[in-house]
Amino acid sequence: MRLGTQNVRKSVLTNSLHRLSRCYISDLSNLCMVGKIGDTLEALELLDQQGVSLSRNDAYYLLQRCCRTEDLPAGRRIYRLMVRTGLASIAVLGDHLIRLFSMGGCLHEANQVFNSICEPSVYTWSAIIAAHTKLGEGARALDLYNTMQSRGVECDSYTYVAVLNACAQTTTLIQGRLIHDQIIRRGLESDPFVQSGLIDMYAKCGSIDDAIKVFENSPSSDVVVWSSMTSGYAKHGLGQKALDVFKKMKRHGVRPNHVTFVSLLEACGSIPSLAQGRQIHIQIMSYGFESNVVVGNALIDMYIKCGSLAEAHKVFNGLPNHDVVTWGTMITGYAHHGQGHEALELFDKMKQEGVHPDNVLYANILKVCGNMAALGQGRQLHAESLGRGLQSDFLIGNALVDMYSRCGSMDEAHKVFNKMPHRDIVSWGALIGGYARQSDFKMAQQCLNDMQLEGCKPDKVIFLIILAACSRKGLVDEGFQYFKSMSEEYGITPSIEHHTCLVDLLGRAGHLDDAENLLSNMPMPPNLKGWGSLLSSCKTYGDLERGRRCFDQMLRLDSRNASAYVQMSNIFADADMWADAHKVEELRKKAGAWKKPAQAWIEVDNKIHGFDVGDNSHPQSDFIYAKLKVLSRQMKEEGYVPKVELVVKPVSDEDKEDALCGHVEKLAIAYGLVSTPPGTTLRAAKSLRVCTDCHSATKIISKLEKREIFIRDAYRLHHFKDGACSCNDFF
Repeated sequence: MRLGTQNVRKSVLTNSLHRLSRCYISDLSNLCMVGKIGDTLEALELLDQQGVSLSRNDAYYLLQRCCRTEDLPAGRRIYRLMVRTGLASIAVLGDHLIRLFSMGGCLHEANQVFNSICEPSVYTWSAIIAAHTKLGEGARALDLYNTMQSRGVECDSYTYVAVLNACAQTTTLIQGRLIHDQIIRRGLESDPFVQSGLIDMYAKCGSIDDAIKVFENSPSSDVVVWSSMTSGYAKHGLGQKALDVFKKMKRHGVRPNHVTFVSLLEACGSIPSLAQGRQIHIQIMSYGFESNVVVGNALIDMYIKCGSLAEAHKVFNGLPNHDVVTWGTMITGYAHHGQGHEALELFDKMKQEGVHPDNVLYANILKVCGNMAALGQGRQLHAESLGRGLQSDFLIGNALVDMYSRCGSMDEAHKVFNKMPHRDIVSWGALIGGYARQSDFKMAQQCLNDMQLEGCKPDKVIFLIILAACSRKGLVDEGFQYFKSMSEEYGITPSIEHHTCLVDLLGRAGHLDDAENLLSNMPMPPNLKGWGSLLSSCKTYGDLERGRRCFDQMLRLDSRNASAYVQMSNIFADADMWADAHKVEELRKKAGAWKKPAQAWIEVDNKIHGFDVGDNSHPQSDFIYAKLKVLSRQMKEEGYVPKVELVVKPVSDEDKEDALCGHVEKLAIAYGLVSTPPGTTLRAAKSLRVCTDCHSATKIISKLEKREIFIRDAYRLHHFKDGACSCNDFF
């Protein structure tokens, strides 16, 4: 019965299509209502099967409808009908097809349509130039513009807007200025969209002064021009100037649109200024843009950059619709604020609601997996991306190499790396960084050599990775050789980060005099990280007086730096100077220098479990602490001595031992031990550096439990096996 009904409907549709084709009906709404099917693609399929020809008017209105609805499959069907009926060479139809294929990201098909047109009009040229620019082929767009000019086709304002966007994308300032001259000669400089394109082009090409000149000479009071200027300032990090333009815009009586507010929110995020961001939010509501998804995405991003994750989440929950950008912005915000667990949960919720991640979001969430040592979830995401046909995506390939290397699975990282059709400096950096984090300097060096054999020269980031690897291995001579080669062989001027790496290298190796001399004689003033690195080395080698100097320098730069107080307090504790240690603690409390509490995570059965210091909230807490109690007794039998001096509190040694048992990495490891079969490899992550007590304990645990244990902390990846660590206790 059901099949019969479908056949009747199809018969009615076919007969109606014949009548429509004979009458040359040019209204697609009538075509889609035939037989009450309302399916453009089905209607076109029947037209094709019945051999019905399209008239030029039929094709025109069909394509208009497809462009409005972004119906790519229907557009392809129409194009086949056009080719069969000889309409494919008509420019006015090709213009629509090029736009449609551009919307769908199909540049090859857009080019195919363009090449089939006998005499491309200015609109056709504008469409194909805009398509190449939109899809990231700005250089090719400029080539097309030059070809258009050589054929004597005069540009209109739409062409100039498209080609200015291409200049902005390729940051081709010289050609942008030449096009500006042509715009003036053609008398189009007063067109508000052209003015906006000029401002945007100059701003993105780094010439904010030229953008200002265009803006100030503009007679237009169009909101598009004002919005472009606010956007230009915002993108150059001149957030306050963008806000000043907005005030001037309101004085001129120009009503802002949603693009204006997006630029202003970007400006507030760049300063960052939470107070001004909140004021802009109020104005957004007064103008009725609070439900606009693009504005909502910008609001979420602004609140995240200004440090208010709660307000970002409130905006997220208040939006009537969430697109992939909305989800991605919120997920990335959680990750940026160290809440990777929440980021992964939100990512799962997004997929449950039927929103498919794009390549950018896949790359960001893979980074979260790497930071949390969530290898199982990372593998699942890898499989998902393959299932969605993204195996050759460059961004995802780099993210996968980085994720696997951060999780300590260098075999899988290398496997992905070797399959990548193209590799750039980021790909090599992810691989080299993976080996460096595991203290495998030999392989890091081999990858650096292989990279150069492929014709890829190291940049500043690669040298930072290599210098950090030298520091972790105590390779002083090699580190200085690489530092020297930066400028002498590659023409790279070492930054403060490279100098700080050398300070860390010297300090870790015990050359404290040289490290302090380097800090004092750098070509730029030393920063907190430099003094902090030397202070850490002073703790390692018990250099009290030098430690005092580093501590004073750090407080001079930032009196609320919690790490400085903790390190100095520990130095005094190591020297049994408890009164001084307690004084430093009091100074820390008075300054309000609160250290961010450590967190640790472990993945069991593809689920992340998080732990805070002294955590008792986990459902398996009783088993976790019982396991730690047993381990503590067994470890002492193996020679383990708890480093109670790390607990700077006026309590008994027994209480200090209990406090050490509550360290987050120990809780995570204990949970892994009681929740997985014997012999299973454990992978945990910690938000801060692994402490010396936990490091010593984990070495013995790996031997007692016959387990491989990976701990990824904020600085490196520790691989514990058979009572030893990959860092050789040099961390």
